[in-house]
Amino acid sequence: MNYDFDIYLLGLPIAIAKLIGDSLESKFTLKVDAQDKHDLESEKKPILIIYNQTIQRKVNEFRQRYSLEGIPSIAYIDSVNKSVEKKIRSLEDGADDVLDYEMSFEEKLVRINRLIQLYLKRNKMLICLNDFILDKNCQRGFFQKKNLNLSPIEFNILFALFENLKVSISKEKLTRLIWNSTQTSKLNSHITNTKKKLAQTPLEIIFKKEMGYSIKFKKVN
Repeated sequence: MNYDFDIYLLGLPIAIAKLIGDSLESKFTLKVDAQDKHDLESEKKPILIIYNQTIQRKVNEFRQRYSLEGIPSIAYIDSVNKSVEKKIRSLEDGADDVLDYEMSFEEKLVRINRLIQLYLKRNKMLICLNDFILDKNCQRGFFQKKNLNLSPIEFNILFALFENLKVSISKEKLTRLIWNSTQTSKLNSHITNTKKKLAQTPLEIIFKKEMGYSIKFKKVN
């Protein structure tokens, strides 16, 4: 399953860039700039920047040039020499985390994935719950990594219900969220189609009069 998101790797040693690439390329698009040219395309913003701590200043300039200040970043320290000082300096310069030379690769990968998930959830781009994944960037829904083949409207219905997991949404509000309209007549058929695509999952869309729509997870025996 591939998410339609980019990760930039800037100035990293070839070996570490390859390890990260091999671990993440099945889910993300990795854009590697080992020659330190910083001429990566700017049409689509990445969700994470991992860079060599030795080029911190150039990375800051790159982020400013392409308005990437809000994108999380991880500094990589490729030597043990003064590593504590370098960690502190990187964090003071704005890095969200630091990977050092002595960390196991497993720890590096956990830290990378943690920042990715935090960023996606904070920006409401990805919802992950009970084996469900809703990827807003490409408008696709998955259950246990299987594509639910939702239409754009069906995806938006499900995403709105997941975002309001603990409350019911009235027909009028749901219609307004999907079409910016209060004409609810066309909602029913799309709800029916969405329910059909959820039939083999533990998720149900419930409607209660005077309250509206909500979702709940069926108990699996």
